[in-house]
Amino acid sequence: MNNLQDLLKHVEDHGSELNELSIEVWKNPELAFKEFIACKLQCELLKKWGFNVEENYCGFETAYRCEYGSGTPAFAITSEYDALPGIGHGC
Repeated sequence: MNNLQDLLKHVEDHGSELNELSIEVWKNPELAFKEFIACKLQCELLKKWGFNVEENYCGFETAYRCEYGSGTPAFAITSEYDALPGIGHGC
């Protein structure tokens, strides 16, 4: 991926995989720092797409950092996937 258009095309081309990921995370609500399923699913998908994934990031079992390519532009995406006690996913 070299630019914003490439990123947007990738998201569009892989929309069904992203939707499936979303559904699986929704069906498996996990509380903060216990998001083992959500983290595993995301890391697996990113690895499949060729990202370099560093798991157990900063000493957290449910945190990861991934990179793809180099140069500019650079993008950062934050993933929020913990659920609320007694409620599940609230957003």
